[in-house]
Amino acid sequence: MVPMQEQEFTVYPRNGVYYVQFRDPVTGLRGEQRSTRKKTLSEAYAVIADWKRNGISQTPDEEAKSLQEEMAVSSFLKMVRSKKLKTESLERIVSTLKETKYLTAALILDSDATARLIEYQKNFWDYDKSAYIKDKLLHGQRIGRYHSLDCQHRIRYWEEYFGKEIRIGEITRKHIRDFSLWIAEKQVGGNRGKKFKKELPKKRISHATINGIMNAGCLPIKWAYLHDEIPIDPTKGLMRFSGEAKKRGILTESEAQKLFCVEWNDERAKLGSKLSMTSGLRSGEILALRREDIGEDRIYVRHSWSVKDGLKGTKTSKERIAPLIPSIREELLALADSNPHGPDGFIFYGLLPDKPMVGNIFLDEFYTALEKIGITEEERKERGLCFHSWRHYFTAQLAAKLDARIVQHATGHATTEMLEHYANHELEGQLKTLNKAADEVFGNVISFNKKAR
Repeated sequence: MVPMQEQEFTVYPRNGVYYVQFRDPVTGLRGEQRSTRKKTLSEAYAVIADWKRNGISQTPDEEAKSLQEEMAVSSFLKMVRSKKLKTESLERIVSTLKETKYLTAALILDSDATARLIEYQKNFWDYDKSAYIKDKLLHGQRIGRYHSLDCQHRIRYWEEYFGKEIRIGEITRKHIRDFSLWIAEKQVGGNRGKKFKKELPKKRISHATINGIMNAGCLPIKWAYLHDEIPIDPTKGLMRFSGEAKKRGILTESEAQKLFCVEWNDERAKLGSKLSMTSGLRSGEILALRREDIGEDRIYVRHSWSVKDGLKGTKTSKERIAPLIPSIREELLALADSNPHGPDGFIFYGLLPDKPMVGNIFLDEFYTALEKIGITEEERKERGLCFHSWRHYFTAQLAAKLDARIVQHATGHATTEMLEHYANHELEGQLKTLNKAADEVFGNVISFNKKAR
């Protein structure tokens, strides 16, 4: 039997029962097939007329929905199942649901989307519980406890702006864009300096810090989308803040000489600065050194130390060899021999045998020494001087004398494939050249205080 075509619906028999498909007057799309449960055409028309007049319900106990609502829902579900809706369209739908207060009701149907945003973000950066961190580690990728803790701390800005109650499924691109602009206008500081006991001026957050705050909060949201926990990715297409990061400054040769002429409160810190200046080692790499890492003319850089992670691999996860001039070697071995926990422990020992000294001592003593040679706190901040500046000093001094690739290899900044495939005899030759240059350049700085006396 040929289906009977009507302007608003189509009626046709199937397995001895009449079915109907209504047409959406706006889109022209057919709705879902519905059984009238009637075996004659006249009875089917009577049911259809009742539905048009009183609404449709699947069961006697179900509240009837108007035909208009039924068709709108049916058309929308067809579009969704076709997977042809663009992200912008989905965002408009979510935004409208939120504005009309329907979103909260919709979220109840999805337990993942009901997770509160701030709680989800903090759990995402919980090093011991995070599925994201576990996934990275299983795939052989690096992520440290300090980094995850830093990201957790950055979530406080999200909490300050959004509060604790908003749910992750409610977040839209406009929310995140408005938040980023709020961060860009936010001023921080104004508290008293711990050391100098004076008011510090308020200042806006740097663009690099803003990007870090945005990444810390957006990555968990993106993860939720990629794992089908929320329907759209509201972080897609967001612009990063541009601007040059504040550069770390470099001391002059004269300033470096003066630094080692003044008295330091902690000789370990003074030696740490000497070592970083002459070898390019990072603070964490210096703290991790043991006697077994000290060669005749080289340092075997195998580990780094951080408060949260303890002893770990280097920043690049690769071991390297750094130059070691004779006078620094003697001081390192003497410090190792003076370790009250035994000569095989950390060279830069601390109060406990399984931990080195507190790394902040390097920085605090460096700042104090700068003040003693006339570099004020304001000048230091303006020039961007910090302990890491010794690595820049090392690179700048030797780059003028040697091939840049040799210096990069010593500092662990090897970025070309050629450096990855150097033969061992080439490395030996480079190390001799590097050691000779380092002794010539930095030996004068270190011995300056002896000549001055």
